[in-house]
Amino acid sequence: MSLRDHVSDTTDFEIVVSSHVDVESARRHYQELRAACSELAASELDMVILGRSDKGEMRILRRHEFTATFGTSVGPGWGIAAGLALALFPASTEGTGFRSRAAGEEAVLATTAEVVRSAVGWDQMRQAGAQVEAHPATVVCSVPRSRCGPLPPGDPEAVTSWFRVGIDLPATEALIASTYREATT
Repeated sequence: MSLRDHVSDTTDFEIVVSSHVDVESARRHYQELRAACSELAASELDMVILGRSDKGEMRILRRHEFTATFGTSVGPGWGIAAGLALALFPASTEGTGFRSRAAGEEAVLATTAEVVRSAVGWDQMRQAGAQVEAHPATVVCSVPRSRCGPLPPGDPEAVTSWFRVGIDLPATEALIASTYREATT
């Protein structure tokens, strides 16, 4: 089963990739974004903070507590922000406690990353990857475009990119459920 097997029911999302000079600046921006989107349902807001480990590897340092954009019918949901982080840095969830070894979850994570990679597109993925690579900490935030007002850009030293993407949520959910079933049978 693929996304092409379904009639499109696309939802537009605003993705903010805001890279900071340090982790504390990223944490402040995370809180500002969370406050700006306080009227959204918990499942509509998806954010992660990416930062470097002591070994210099990119890791997810924090994930929004209620991320549930994709995969909720088969287990722990992963959202667009986490999918973008995983698409840019496949090892970013290792050793964070966000990636369990539950049956099928690896397949769900890989599918989520592929859906986000396809929606964002190669040029924007390259731009986001270079931006994240050049900074010690980055906030990635995703919200439904029609559901949130202007998002704060972070401190003046932050480098911020904005992407608008359309994702067919029902088709993505069906694809993830199918992937999960195949991985666990």
